[in-house]
Amino acid sequence: MAKNALGLINHVAFVLDASGSMSHLHNDVIRVADEQIRHLAECSKELDQETRVTVYVFHDDVKCAIYDKDVLRLPSIREYYKGGGMTALIDATLQSQDDLAKIPEIYADHSFLTFVITDGLENRSKRSKYDLEKQLKEMPDHWSVAILVPDRRSEDEAVRFGFPVNSIAKWDASSKEGLEQGLKKIQQATDTYMTNRAMGIRGTREVFSTGAEAVNKQTIRQAGLVPLGSDAYVVTVVPPENNGFQIKDFVNQVMGYGPYKVGKGYYELMKREKIQGDKQVAIREKKTGKVYTGANARLVIGLGDEQQSVFPDFNPEYKIFVQSRSVNRKVVVGQEILYLV
Repeated sequence: MAKNALGLINHVAFVLDASGSMSHLHNDVIRVADEQIRHLAECSKELDQETRVTVYVFHDDVKCAIYDKDVLRLPSIREYYKGGGMTALIDATLQSQDDLAKIPEIYADHSFLTFVITDGLENRSKRSKYDLEKQLKEMPDHWSVAILVPDRRSEDEAVRFGFPVNSIAKWDASSKEGLEQGLKKIQQATDTYMTNRAMGIRGTREVFSTGAEAVNKQTIRQAGLVPLGSDAYVVTVVPPENNGFQIKDFVNQVMGYGPYKVGKGYYELMKREKIQGDKQVAIREKKTGKVYTGANARLVIGLGDEQQSVFPDFNPEYKIFVQSRSVNRKVVVGQEILYLV
């Protein structure tokens, strides 16, 4: 795709929960939001993309604190982030999209990305979940909306509201450390988004995913991942006769690298799974066989330190592997097993 001579303009919105249950994180939300804005400014300069930021604060009602302002000229949100009360999540999300739709999209290549951050369930909105579901379903291709929620119940609610499954991530709303992890997910997602914008991709329904939009050469490089030495691992495909073997027996008997050591075996992610916060992941480049591991490998696919459900989206260049923390994990035919030697 030819680059637009008038440049790329990203309209990024943050829809921040300021209900009473968020009060213990008040100062941390301000600090983290300001840090994310600074990060966006750095990315915008580095990638030569204009970024304009909108900020909403919601509790019993919804307030637009900053509207489509140049990220290089943004103030702190400190004077705007004030709250208490309940959680008008539906109203806030709908208002953000309604307001952004009023921005002219002439001349330059425009794209819209919204992050909704909440610590609880909807309990105050005047508009219905059907309104939100309809709006999210009918979003143009260059509009992307993601949400960070605190737990499985909130995750299920977000799905019912129409948020794309791979644009939902969880964060630990009980501590500032959890908020920091949420920030890392947003930063990784925006890095991926803006990198893809430079390549001509205008939007995504998979803001947090393992597909090519999330896992590619650029995002791996940005995460600072370094490939393991070629003698540090072996990879074997499970043949039909070994279908259903325990991973310990497969490594010992088929791969010939026993005795099996817990934590050194990884299995290819082939279906939606919950990945616990203490499990590492590995990324393997299909063409070269290079393998990348480490804490930042989790961030590349949108994982923080807590358990989260992950789906193996189609990726023509990379495969995702999950660390096995047991000896009896069943392997399946056609699955690749990675073992660190």
